[in-house]
Amino acid sequence: MRRRLRQGHDHLRESWFALLVAALVIASAAATLAGFPLWPLFAAAALPWGVAVSSRVGAFAAVMGSLLATMWLIVGVLMVTPLLPATMHVSVTIAWTLFGLAGAAVMLGRNVAPARPRPVTLVTWLPAALGGAFWIALTLVSAQLPGASRLSLVVHGDSANNVLFARQVLYHSGIAVGPEENPVPMPSALLALAMAPGRDAVAPADLLRHDLTAFTGVWAMVIAGVCLLTGVVAAAVTERAGAGLVMVGAVGAVASFVPLTWFVTGYPLEFGFFNAHIALVVVLASFAAYLVEEKSPAHALALLCVTATLLLTVWSPFVLLPASLAVVLVLRHRRSLLRVRRLSLFLVLASGMQLIVYGLAVVLPSFIALSDFLSAFGGAHSVPRWVFFAILVATLVLALLAFRTPRHPIVYGLLALATGSILGLAVLLFMSRHQPTPWTYYPLKYFWLITVVLLLLSLGVVAGAIVHRVPRGPLRAAALAVAAASLVFFLYWIPRPITGGAEAGPVLSTLRGEFLGHGDDVVNTITSLSDPEQPHLLWRSGELHEVTVNFWIMQMWADSLTEHPELRVAAYGGYDTGKAEDLCTIVDLMGGGTIVHTSDESLEAEVDATCPQLGVAVTPY
Repeated sequence: MRRRLRQGHDHLRESWFALLVAALVIASAAATLAGFPLWPLFAAAALPWGVAVSSRVGAFAAVMGSLLATMWLIVGVLMVTPLLPATMHVSVTIAWTLFGLAGAAVMLGRNVAPARPRPVTLVTWLPAALGGAFWIALTLVSAQLPGASRLSLVVHGDSANNVLFARQVLYHSGIAVGPEENPVPMPSALLALAMAPGRDAVAPADLLRHDLTAFTGVWAMVIAGVCLLTGVVAAAVTERAGAGLVMVGAVGAVASFVPLTWFVTGYPLEFGFFNAHIALVVVLASFAAYLVEEKSPAHALALLCVTATLLLTVWSPFVLLPASLAVVLVLRHRRSLLRVRRLSLFLVLASGMQLIVYGLAVVLPSFIALSDFLSAFGGAHSVPRWVFFAILVATLVLALLAFRTPRHPIVYGLLALATGSILGLAVLLFMSRHQPTPWTYYPLKYFWLITVVLLLLSLGVVAGAIVHRVPRGPLRAAALAVAAASLVFFLYWIPRPITGGAEAGPVLSTLRGEFLGHGDDVVNTITSLSDPEQPHLLWRSGELHEVTVNFWIMQMWADSLTEHPELRVAAYGGYDTGKAEDLCTIVDLMGGGTIVHTSDESLEAEVDATCPQLGVAVTPY
């Protein structure tokens, strides 16, 4: 009797949880249709599937699988939405509502409910969330703090291109596929999904502010994801080295703040490298997926194939990192993988097939058509070469100290990542071999990113080495404090580029309002003058950041990455403000009728004498 009552109670609990998830999915869908962000719907839809598979593969693999599957589905669904009659936003909302309700139905049918998490699961995940939670809170506070930077974080370097790529996704109602289309659509897809809710109700003159607000939010979420996965991977590696729960949690908490340094986050914000943080999320998730290879090599291999596809949609050269991990996994578990049957076999075959199909159907045609761009020059900071190799050697030596044998899977994994990183760099350098220097834009950016990857993965290895080599007590605490202090000194010491950008790191620079001018003052000027129905320009205005303001005005007026190429080239500053002829040329490219804001009283007469037919209106600034 007691057993029947307990079974009935468990069934009731499982039913109520499934119904609660279904209600959460429906509420999130209604909220996003009302103009709220899509990410709560993504999380709600992933929840039942993660719970359903956790009993088979464990919570760690289930969370990673849910994250990677969501990212994969975003690209897959947005490739289909251009064919549907509804708008992209509505189509995505319907799709994820169905995904979430299907997951709730699976939970209800299989009588599945979340199990009580083990202590090691809690100390691996909860402290690791501190860094990301801090960054999200900082982003929210900066919106209310006078003089702080908020939108200024997303107007540097490649940020204008990111906005234009995302707008193309919105205009196409999804991802356009073809040899001449964007070969790495994930960053623009994520940004477009952030921009879509509520955009139809925004006045044209306010569209850029709306888009930059969405950009700030989605980039903050991605940075928080990097913080979380950095802490989780560091905690997981430390736990596998034999550390106790307290130390595992402490390492995860400290490691989660490392991405909030200039080297990991300040640099990409300064150069507009939105895709860099997305790539870091996927690479860290790939290493986390590799960590479950002892428990379930088939599921780990399937997740690595998915991460390889995702990296092809973010930044193709990084595909060699999960590929190298997959090679190690297959070599280590070749016998058990040959015995895989049923659902596990289907997952392995399906994951491998989707990678092959995407590579042949999307990546290869784009590579043939656009491969010359991989040797192009551009703005990227050169990291001292020895920094990468110093981190590499230190990480491998400390891994041997932490795990006592070169045959440990984590040591193998780090060696594989190092090998894949160096091979990717060699490919990029080879493609730029005919340039005056092979260290063009892509090799420089790639070299910085692989240095960051090794740095973040080394954090757990350092803690693991201390666990094995330093006895418990004050001495171990002192060793951890010295390691943390050395890390802070190293990250602060790494040379910064001379760009006039923020130097104090992203946290202090945000609070001080130092990302561009003072607070968001310059961004407010940009957004107020970026009216798609009326062109504006600054010319001899006395504005310190006049070039930046005009750059954004012209890029947004072009509103395309393929049309108005002459205007987009002019936006990069190839003009002389001392010449009225240059102003007239730009006004002509913008279609005439431009309102020019100036503090030079003689400019109006110069314009009238040079191009009276263009209808330029000169107004004091």
